[in-house]
Amino acid sequence: MTDEPCKSPLRGGTAELTPKQRSLINRGLLLFIMFGAALLRLYHIDQPFIDVVGWREADYAIIADNFFQGHRNIFLPEVSWNGPGQNYVGYEFQLTTYLAALLYHLFGEADWVGRGVSVVFGVWGVFAFYNLVRRAFDELRALVSCAVLAVMPGAVFVDRSFIPDPVMVALVVTTGCFSLMCKMDEQSTWAGLS
Repeated sequence: MTDEPCKSPLRGGTAELTPKQRSLINRGLLLFIMFGAALLRLYHIDQPFIDVVGWREADYAIIADNFFQGHRNIFLPEVSWNGPGQNYVGYEFQLTTYLAALLYHLFGEADWVGRGVSVVFGVWGVFAFYNLVRRAFDELRALVSCAVLAVMPGAVFVDRSFIPDPVMVALVVTTGCFSLMCKMDEQSTWAGLS
């Protein structure tokens, strides 16, 4: 982003936007995009697990229920459909189900709680993607990219399902953003030394 003022037609003449004004406009657009992303993902959040991936959501709801019932080891997720005894499964890291189980203590066992965890991480993923594109390219591309991700039907569907994918995507994109930021800092440090 350059620091030279941008000319914009206002009230029949031209007025120049300062970098601070451009920054405020960009922040407002980003907040609008994230608010829209949250609204799209919250639509029918309380419906039962009848989606196309309902079987997967039910598996994760069972694991969250077992965490809620007292089996608190996050490294040993357990299902209830395998008969009596310990029914550990080799799934991915169960951050989504563990957070849902913790929230069950506050809100009770409801389908929307697990979906709510996914929605929060889905919106976080949109914000992290904005930051990644902004660091790699520029502000305009970042706003357009995160707006597309915010309304893309596949992303909305996945981000409102009780599955671990939104959490994994948000954390991976956040890690990529930090990695790019560290790499840029390292390059500027080495450029300053030469």
